[in-house]
Amino acid sequence: MMYDFIGDIHGHAGKLLKLLELLGYKYSHGVYQHPNRKAFFLGDLIDGGPKIAEVLNIVIPMVNNNLAGMIMGNHEYNFLSYQTPHPSGQGFLRSRSENHTRQCQQTLQQLSDSEISKLLAFIWQIPLWYRAASFQAIHACWDEAYISLLEKLASNDKLNLDLLVSSNQKDSQSYQAIEIILKGHEVEVPSELHFSDNYGKVRSNARVCWWNEERKIIIPSKAVDTETVNKYKHAIQTQKITIQKPTFFGHYWETGTPTIINPKAVCLDYSVAKGHYLCAYRFGGEDQLEESNLIYV
Repeated sequence: MMYDFIGDIHGHAGKLLKLLELLGYKYSHGVYQHPNRKAFFLGDLIDGGPKIAEVLNIVIPMVNNNLAGMIMGNHEYNFLSYQTPHPSGQGFLRSRSENHTRQCQQTLQQLSDSEISKLLAFIWQIPLWYRAASFQAIHACWDEAYISLLEKLASNDKLNLDLLVSSNQKDSQSYQAIEIILKGHEVEVPSELHFSDNYGKVRSNARVCWWNEERKIIIPSKAVDTETVNKYKHAIQTQKITIQKPTFFGHYWETGTPTIINPKAVCLDYSVAKGHYLCAYRFGGEDQLEESNLIYV
């Protein structure tokens, strides 16, 4: 069975339907399916977009009927943490701060109580990563050391309550491991590269572009011009991550025309929630990823 890997959707059901149609999926017996392929969703179905319920109504039946695979995104993890009461009886695992509430506001507003319950039950069943003979999939960063740590704590590569609790404690190893695999490595940057994010918060750290050593770090071009980034980035030390097999991931809000930079690793998040592309990679088992297999709408 071959897979069509699909990047972050963030509630954009219209684009998802167009992409599935382009990939040859048909609605039959209450679910979208392909005669000889499976979709594989790389996380972040929710938050941000206008049709979150519609996205869930497409994806959940596909996964539950073994017509698609999926791994967890940081938005699913955050939403589960936000909705899970702390075992102490005091509050929730993820605080109800203004910032945390704003991040999941669209999901809370668009879903009914029963739909939220269905979503939470689904999230518990999503693996944190997926490893197969010919490929591997992760939401943000395939770091073998942190995955090995989580393998000892997870239940069949999925969250359990103990892991969810410990990974919301900032002084724990599991917190760091979840941060890396679902959000990626970050590195402190010189003051000249500090920038304000979408919420107006000044960021002194930048995400590491672990799949492209030349690019090195990810800073929005609208926040800091490319010339300044190139001037200072070579003074920044980043960790080298070696990838042995084709690796599919999302998370990084790429823009422009989807492309293959590293023949072993491809980001499929092309910022559909900001008006750009919803992107997929049509995988045929090849050892070297090919740009001609990128499909986007």
